[in-house]
Amino acid sequence: MKHAPPLPDDPDAWLAQVFNSAPVRNGGILRSSVQAVRDGPGMDRFVREVHHRGFRALENSGHIIVFCNRKPVEMLRPVPGNGD
Repeated sequence: MKHAPPLPDDPDAWLAQVFNSAPVRNGGILRSSVQAVRDGPGMDRFVREVHHRGFRALENSGHIIVFCNRKPVEMLRPVPGNGD
């Protein structure tokens, strides 16, 4: 089931809706566009909320991925000498 997009004109409602979603509650992955965050609560407020919750976030090419748990995030790279 698709959820309605967050309301960009109400930053509090935007944050409440996004951070109360099933992926966040279940320790999964939250995805958003940079533009949606800027149009909603703003990047500074969003990043503060991510860090307040102990989550980690990555930004790449206009996309934001938030790991909604406190486990370490590791960038995967090929191991030299393993045929990669």
